[in-house]
Amino acid sequence: MSTKRLLIVEDSRTQAEQLRSLLEEAGYTVEVAHDGTEGIGAVEARPPDAILSDIVMPGPVDGFELCRRIKTGEHRDMPVVLITSLSDPADIIQALECGADNFIRKPFEPSYLVERLRVLFATRELRAKNRVTFGMTVLFMGREVTVDAGRQQVLDLLISTFEEAVLQNRQLRQSEEELRLAKAELDRYAGTLERRLQTVLETVPDALFSVDASLGNLFYVSPGAVRVLGYAVDELLADPQLWRRSIHADDLAAVLEAFNRAIESRLPQAVECRFQTRQGDWRWLQLNVAPAVEGPQAGVRLDGVARDITERKRAEAALRESERAFRETLRHLDEAYYSVTPDGLILDHNLAFNRILGFDVGLDMSGRHTPDFWLDPDDRQAYLNELMTKGLVGTT
Repeated sequence: MSTKRLLIVEDSRTQAEQLRSLLEEAGYTVEVAHDGTEGIGAVEARPPDAILSDIVMPGPVDGFELCRRIKTGEHRDMPVVLITSLSDPADIIQALECGADNFIRKPFEPSYLVERLRVLFATRELRAKNRVTFGMTVLFMGREVTVDAGRQQVLDLLISTFEEAVLQNRQLRQSEEELRLAKAELDRYAGTLERRLQTVLETVPDALFSVDASLGNLFYVSPGAVRVLGYAVDELLADPQLWRRSIHADDLAAVLEAFNRAIESRLPQAVECRFQTRQGDWRWLQLNVAPAVEGPQAGVRLDGVARDITERKRAEAALRESERAFRETLRHLDEAYYSVTPDGLILDHNLAFNRILGFDVGLDMSGRHTPDFWLDPDDRQAYLNELMTKGLVGTT
C-alpha cells in the first residue's frame, strides 16, 4: 500500500510542525499550508489524499470555506478533516453544510488523531464502490441548512461527533474522580492539621481567644481557658458576657479601653486585670490583643492571649515589701548610711547620717554635696578621691 499524502492547513507554525512531526512518525507524507488560500493552491498544485484543516484562520478562507471549495470542486471526493475546539454546536452543522468528513477536537491525544485517520481511509476504501449522494434541508437554531453529502459521510461525521462526546464524558468522569480523590486527600490533610493544631492548643498554657468588634461575642476560646480562667470553653462561648462579668470592676474600663484602642488604631495592645475564676478566687491576667481584618468589607475582630501572671504579681509584691523592709532597717541603723554620685551628690541617707553630722534628724539631705561638709581643703580633696575610686556607698 502506497504512503498516504496529507495536507495540513494551520496558521500556527508551532502547531503545524507538531502535527507534521506526529503524522510523519505515523508513516504519512506531510505538506503544510499556513492559511486557507495557500491550502487551496497546494490542493490544485498537487492533490493530497486528505486534508487536515484548522477552522479559525486569518484571511477570507477559513476552515469551513476551504472545505466548501474543496467539496464543490473537482476534488470533492477528497476527505477533509476539520480541527476544532467544538465550542459551539453550530460548528457541527456548518461542517455538515460544507461537506466535512470528520471532526478532531482540540486538544487531542496523538494516538486518537492517528487512529481517526486510519479509520477514515479504511472506511472510504470499503465504500468506494457503492457511494450514493443525496441532499436534505434541516432547520437548525432558527435557520434552514442544506446538507449535500453522502449518507456514510454524514454518518461518519455524526459518529465521530458522538465519539468526541463520549471521550469528553470519559475525561469529565476522570476529572471528577481526580477531583474527588484530591478533595479526599485535602480533607484527610486538613483533618491531620486540625488534630495537630488541637494537640498544640491543648498544650499551650495560655488561653487564646477571638472576640468581635462589639466585644460582645466570643468566636473562639482555646482549651487553655480551663487552666487560666477556670471556666470550660463551652461555658464561655455559651454566655458572651461571662468574661466581662468576671473582670474586676475596677479594671474593666481599662480592659475595654485597650480593646477599643486596638480596633481603632489597628495596632496590638496589652493590659493587665484581675479576673475571678469559676471557683471564686482572683487571678491577675495579662491580656494581649491584636486586630485581625479578614477582608476590605469585613469587620475587625480581636485575636488575643490571656496569660496568668498571678505568681509574677505576688513576686513583685514580695520584692516591694522586701525593699521596704530593707530600707526601713537601713533607716534605723546606728551607723550612718548614705549613697552618693561620683562627685558627692547625696542620693539617699538614713537618720544616723544626720545625727552623726550634727544635722536635724528629720532633715532631708538628698541633693546636697558631701564635700561641702569638710572644712579642711586637703581632707575634702582626699574624700573626693576616695569617692571616685571606691564607689558610691560609704559609712561614717
